Amino acid sequence: MVQRFRLIVEAEGCRTLSLKECSEFMNSLAATLQVHEVGRLQSDKKHGITILMKYLESSAVLRTWPEHEFMSLDIFLSKEFYPELVQALVLHWFEPRDIKTLLPTWGSDETNP
Repeated sequence: MVQRFRLIVEAEGCRTLSLKECSEFMNSLAATLQVHEVGRLQSDKKHGITILMKYLESSAVLRTWPEHEFMSLDIFLSKEFYPELVQALVLHWFEPRDIKTLLPTWGSDETNP
């Protein structure tokens, strides 16, 4: 069975980052996760930024909604990592008022009703 590790981070009261800053955040995330980028899609629209980074080890998606001072980060990897380091990175870059993390557990009642 393939190992799967996932982390979802949502934060409110965030400062607004530019596309360049969000891209730099995603580069920092890749370095923190010690993964290898193989592709990137990014979109800077009126209502926020979306960046999908494809890693050799899987992917991460960042979404921002500046009009709501909100961000969401979804990481899905085939290797273990330290969620607290990701949370510290989000706190540093986005300076949120409130942050929530979710570590889905495969096969649990919570994620597979």
